[in-house]
Amino acid sequence: MVGEKPVPGDKGKTSETGWRKAKGLRSSDYDSLAAAEEAWLPMFRVIATILAAVLFCIFFTTAAVASADAAPNPLQLGVFFPDPQFPDEQLPSVEDLHDFESSIGRQTDVFLWYESISEDFYADTFLPMAQEGRIIQLAWEPHDFSRPATDQPEYRLARITAGDFDNDIRRWARQLRDFGYPVYFRPMSEMNGDWVTWGGSANGNSPQDYIPAWRHVHDIFVQEGATNVKWVWSPNRDGSTSAAQATFNTYYPGDAYVDFIGINGYNWGTLYNTPDWTSSWQSFEEVIRYSYDVAVANTDKSVVICETATTEVGGNTGNGGKAGWITDAFASLPSRFPRIISLTWFNINKETDWRVQSSAAGLQSFRAAIIDDGNTQPPVLVEAPFAEKWNALGGAPGTALDVAQTITGGKYQDFSNGSLFWNQSTNAVYWVNGEILAKYLAAPSGGGTGGPAYYGLPVSDAYNAWDGKAQNMQKAIITWNSSLGAHAVYGGIMGKYQMLGGPTGPLHLATSDEIDVPGVVPGVTGARMNMFQNGDVYWSIITGGHTINGGIYVRYKSYCDAGTSNCGPNSRLGLPITDEYSIPLPGGGRRSQLQHGFVTWGAWYGTWVDVR
Repeated sequence: MVGEKPVPGDKGKTSETGWRKAKGLRSSDYDSLAAAEEAWLPMFRVIATILAAVLFCIFFTTAAVASADAAPNPLQLGVFFPDPQFPDEQLPSVEDLHDFESSIGRQTDVFLWYESISEDFYADTFLPMAQEGRIIQLAWEPHDFSRPATDQPEYRLARITAGDFDNDIRRWARQLRDFGYPVYFRPMSEMNGDWVTWGGSANGNSPQDYIPAWRHVHDIFVQEGATNVKWVWSPNRDGSTSAAQATFNTYYPGDAYVDFIGINGYNWGTLYNTPDWTSSWQSFEEVIRYSYDVAVANTDKSVVICETATTEVGGNTGNGGKAGWITDAFASLPSRFPRIISLTWFNINKETDWRVQSSAAGLQSFRAAIIDDGNTQPPVLVEAPFAEKWNALGGAPGTALDVAQTITGGKYQDFSNGSLFWNQSTNAVYWVNGEILAKYLAAPSGGGTGGPAYYGLPVSDAYNAWDGKAQNMQKAIITWNSSLGAHAVYGGIMGKYQMLGGPTGPLHLATSDEIDVPGVVPGVTGARMNMFQNGDVYWSIITGGHTINGGIYVRYKSYCDAGTSNCGPNSRLGLPITDEYSIPLPGGGRRSQLQHGFVTWGAWYGTWVDVR
């Protein structure tokens, strides 16, 4: 039999302090272990998740420096280990991390730790790690470390969804938000196993309970403004395509709730031979292939290896041993697993000696693999005037991809997670990223090349607006939310939008780019419009820019010339030539004037149309 199973025995201290975790590893292809083997398995595991687009690769001091991409998708490296002096209790210091990095010959990109819902985020310890350019990866576990994992009914998934832990969840969201640096958040991982409190088939849960619980936690973080948190969905690896597809179908919360797909998987070698499970030597490719193939077939999210390592037990000249396993694992990534953008090593001596230092040959192989993965190229300097902004953002723009470029009115420098622009007229640097950056650089619907040449340079950072975000450029406003996407407002329509309060005003966010008014507008050529959440703005060189919204908007859009399909702006009414204004009617009245008529609303009379 092949695959991964939970292993019996002590996996860590059971006191109520420190990092203890109750978890195990196994393939869903196998029957459950005997009850004795499924007893509380406190342990910890590590993962590191990183998107090449958002991770930091080298130390920086006074001048911020980030490592250059030597290939389109350089692998990022993560690690987990406890304090060497107190391995059962303590989070290691940044000095401990420096010692490990000296042994492997390069800085890591991510450090991961595990925390229970009842604990707090150790910001003081993580801060120097983040300040040196690493992402903090947090495995967040709603359970009590001190008790058997599968006998905690108070922590069932349904109770999370019901709001029983909202105070704790909000506390975590605020702590991570206030930390300020990017955090990769991995809640309730290995949910496809029956050895964790939140498992779909453990602790009185049903598989259908998982997605609502995940979404509930996610929504609270969004409400608390924890925008620096990225979400990692991380099941345990499956041993067949059908099992991996079942995991995805059952537990995946949806692309809107997930940033990265994670996979946990280990080579247990010949470590175990029990009536329930005989482990066998498996290559890295054999360990993760099914889960990887299903992930890339079902979503375009990047894939990260959240936890991996290999034992020495069962290694031989035929399979290459631990050193060969490490070499083959890293070598297989670009061709067999091109969507994998990070890998985290579980570097601790627990069930077996997983550490890369378990043998001289293993360490030598690991050093060669990670130093030759494209991360040894000379770093690209984060140039003035961008270094101060880069540091102020905690390195969130990511790796510098190229040197700064001079453009009309300023400069820009591209990073793996967006671009920084210096606007000479404001003498300030602004960060543009995500879908707002994509919209900013894309060709507009009216033609042109987009970017600074069309929209001008940024004049603000992105800011919150209703249920989304917006960012101001010299000649445009770009708005975004998760359901609408990003849209640009510019020209005469932008002027009217600004007069009405812009993205934070009553029109709310744009729901379209600027487009030609469909159909024929009587007596007008070149009419343009933008649609917003609470109305439309119409513009032409004859009428200027004006808005219609509310009940008047509904009546205007539904009005059609008799016997025709000419409605709204295509009807005899034409385009608005005023914004909505008040008129004296009993109970109050409002009116919009069109080119050839009026649409009027009265509190006592409803809405009517006058055509002239």
